[in-house]
Amino acid sequence: MTPAQRVGALGEYFVVYREDFDQGTDVLNPTGERHVAGIIRRLDLTRAAVKVEPTGDPTLDERRKIAVAAEMMRAGIPAA
Repeated sequence: MTPAQRVGALGEYFVVYREDFDQGTDVLNPTGERHVAGIIRRLDLTRAAVKVEPTGDPTLDERRKIAVAAEMMRAGIPAA
């Protein structure tokens, strides 16, 4: 794997997927909590943006973004 491929793959890791939340909620499930914790540990490896996979429900999508941002802020990551 080339360095460019590695960075591209790492960028994909920075997506918090619908499966990372309890269904229909903005609550991270245990897998999602581990995933977000891994993203936080790797933030200094790339400039990739952290993204939240959309659900099609704008209100839920916004609540999920806020939930992920809150986890990052609890870990000491300043709000962007």
